[in-house]
Amino acid sequence: MRVYLTNLPFVRGYIRSSRSSWLPVAGSNWFPIFLAYATGLLEKNGHEVRLVDAPVENISREEILKDIKEFKPDIVAIYITWDSLDNDIEIAKTIKKTNNCKIIFVGPWGSAYYKEILKRAQDSVDGILKREFEYPLLRIADGNKFDTINGLVWAKNGEIFENTDGPAADQKQLDALPFVTSVYKKHLNIKKYKQASLLHPFVDLFTARGCSWGKCTFCLWPHTIHRNTPYRMRSIENVIEEFKYIKKELPLVKEIFIQDDTLPPGRIRELAEAILKHNLKITWSGYCRADVDYETLKLAKQSGCRLFHVGYESANQKILDNVRKGITIEQMENFTKDAKRAGLKIHGDFIVGLPGETEKTIIETLNWAKKINISDYQFIIPQPHPGTPLYEWAETNKFINTKGRMSYPNLTADDLDYWRFYIYKKIYLSPRYFISHILKSLTEPKEFFRLIQVAWRGLPQLLASKKIKKIIDRRDKKEITKSDIENQLKMEKGLRAALENNDSPEKFNEIYNKFHQYILEHGYATEGRRRDGALHLPENMFNLSEELIYKLIPDNKRVLDIGAGDGRLCVKLAKNKKGEVFGIDISDLSIKISEAKKQPGLKLYFQKADARELPFENNYFDYVISKDLLEHLPAKDHVKHLKEVWRALKPGGSYLLYTPPLLAYKNLEGLHLKQYKLIELYRLLKSHFKKVEVYSVLLSFLNITAKIPKPIINLICIYEEVLQKTKLFLILHPLNKFIIFRGLFKATK
Repeated sequence: MRVYLTNLPFVRGYIRSSRSSWLPVAGSNWFPIFLAYATGLLEKNGHEVRLVDAPVENISREEILKDIKEFKPDIVAIYITWDSLDNDIEIAKTIKKTNNCKIIFVGPWGSAYYKEILKRAQDSVDGILKREFEYPLLRIADGNKFDTINGLVWAKNGEIFENTDGPAADQKQLDALPFVTSVYKKHLNIKKYKQASLLHPFVDLFTARGCSWGKCTFCLWPHTIHRNTPYRMRSIENVIEEFKYIKKELPLVKEIFIQDDTLPPGRIRELAEAILKHNLKITWSGYCRADVDYETLKLAKQSGCRLFHVGYESANQKILDNVRKGITIEQMENFTKDAKRAGLKIHGDFIVGLPGETEKTIIETLNWAKKINISDYQFIIPQPHPGTPLYEWAETNKFINTKGRMSYPNLTADDLDYWRFYIYKKIYLSPRYFISHILKSLTEPKEFFRLIQVAWRGLPQLLASKKIKKIIDRRDKKEITKSDIENQLKMEKGLRAALENNDSPEKFNEIYNKFHQYILEHGYATEGRRRDGALHLPENMFNLSEELIYKLIPDNKRVLDIGAGDGRLCVKLAKNKKGEVFGIDISDLSIKISEAKKQPGLKLYFQKADARELPFENNYFDYVISKDLLEHLPAKDHVKHLKEVWRALKPGGSYLLYTPPLLAYKNLEGLHLKQYKLIELYRLLKSHFKKVEVYSVLLSFLNITAKIPKPIINLICIYEEVLQKTKLFLILHPLNKFIIFRGLFKATK
């Protein structure tokens, strides 16, 4: 028969062939390993087969439908995922209408709710193979009747039948499968598959099926495609023969990744000893648990092992116990030390948002992850896959939102996404990581080029909160149209004109209530943010200036935030810095939004007030914050505002001020009434405060709190003055956020 096996088009870059399905940060993807094994077995038994991985090949829906029609298959096997299920069913229906063929759904996501999936498919799908599908699919291709196929759920005349699973493939059957790497060579472009932690190009393969532990509540394969099956190994001779095949037939491959769920210590020793016995000069890596002893790790290194993927998941013991990890923090720390001592690299896998997670435990995991200082990190949010114990727990407790994502009362889905990228930034953009891994890799050319490739693909995702939010909202993103931008600019222009004619507190309140209501209803869509669309930031999303302000404020201080907006920064300061925090804003709506975020036990207060007349006694605050406020006040009131700040501060207290710099080629943005060049603002503050310091906002993305020396400030002022008068500046203005200095001012009374 003619059999077409495929990962269907969905979202570009979407990972289907993994233990989870998601859009990666660094452009990673896995080989369609199960489909490839099935392809090899079908070809070995005389069938004509085509394997197409559409997401990696960037093949469109129209292109794959055309390709299937031209191939004229008797069977189309589709590897489905839960997120893409509606998409997969829709394409399957089209295939069924235009081709006289059987359609079989395969993969771990078909192991749960298979009857519901068949009902939704409305007779366009003939059956679902619930478990490992290579041999059952071969029996279908060989012409056997559906009621004789183990593990098949099938439909006929509107009725659904479920066959028994039958025994899983044993060692003899696993050894009889053609080398999966030979299938990659014939059907796929190996160079298109990339993994952040692995040398490129790489290949992956199984030396065994099932998980030697298999109890973690969140893991997809052990609870679905490998459910109720023992750990089954290929013979070591068969594995070594495939390694030899790769050396001879795929000389471009720089690393072999062993895709087994986990390699237990005994299997690692068996592999390492066989590789050394046959004198195979290969580089390999794989998954293992953090319970492998030093002698085994040392032997693995001697045999060519470069790296182990290790599921740490969390640095909180209660969370590890909640998910039946069967490991302790002490074991993980000892393993990490032993692996480093053996000369091995570690790719640490972490999950942000497992049962029992809080902001405190997330920070605990972040600090622990930084402490162990391994070569690679991966942070994902838990995916409640149907069929896993995690899904059952989350479903029972109603912790799955309408989009199928984990979401808790104290940590929403957006919060978890924020924390995931926050941790990435804190680790990968830290000076320590740069020094201990990037600079060190200069002595290891392969490792250096791997890190450069990862940085090229992943760094753009991490450098700005706007970009992070774009990733979070990729599925739900609403495109901003030209008319959206024009409408907002028109609205802002009208409101600004009204303020210029009447700057009373009552008018400010009226104008900013209208502005905030517009943003709540339509999102923010100015020209500079056109590509990112509406930015509705979750409670914990902070930009660089806010992060820097947060760092500069010590614990247990009395703080005033003038122009508190939606209150996010105030809430974070009150929760984590344990001080007394006051937030004021001229807008009734802002105060209402901020009040809704207050939590019991916090010393946090919001009130409506005017920045030009603060309702507080003299010498009251340790710190006063003014972020994105000064530019909204009339120029004639700036001195009045500064005098009020000076009055409210204690002696020795500090005023933290951020306002966007004046750019020569642009008119005032939005509702801005006055903007300054760096030198102008510096002089204004010096005329009121005893000491003025300037910190770089842009360097804070590297976790560097950089105070700029006075001579450098003078040079920056000259640089800005000259640059803004040149034609080059007008040409480069899209890059102004990088070439114009953005400073946070700290003025001390």
